[in-house]
Amino acid sequence: MGDEAKALQNLREAITVDRSIMDAGSAPAAWQNDLSYALLLAGDVLSELNNSSEALRDYEDSLAIRERLAKAQPDDSDRQRDLAVSLEKVGYVRVDEGDETTALEKQRAALAIRESLVDRDPKNADWQQGLAASHQNIGRILADQGDLTAALASYQSCTRIREKLAADDPSNWSDSTLSRHRR
Repeated sequence: MGDEAKALQNLREAITVDRSIMDAGSAPAAWQNDLSYALLLAGDVLSELNNSSEALRDYEDSLAIRERLAKAQPDDSDRQRDLAVSLEKVGYVRVDEGDETTALEKQRAALAIRESLVDRDPKNADWQQGLAASHQNIGRILADQGDLTAALASYQSCTRIREKLAADDPSNWSDSTLSRHRR
């Protein structure tokens, strides 16, 4: 646990410095992106330390920055992907806190972004993997809510995408495929 605490301290110091040298609304996009990434990492560490309220705060701060960046650059696929990741992170914490309604809303928003990325570049295996993970995340929440029919449909969508990826290129499938997108 000492390593996580030290990592968190280092991240907090970096976040403090980043915030002190820029106004998030007018700073260059690259700086804003760096701050959003540091906040996301801090949220990950806090989540690992079972501090969901602070993790949620950092994830939501990251999400706010990424929403601005994605809105400013709607054709930038990386900005859109980053937004989807932040939405998913907020969704994960909301599930942990028992707020499945908000979690499902965030996961569905991430799914819509990932569908858009796949529509833009259908051959991009990373976009396809992200889309499959979004279906899996939604399926998990729906199953927890007792909506097993909808959960099954989400899981089947996930499976279809992953089977197609594996058929197209067997290197797209491995034991790590599922673990990459698990929490």
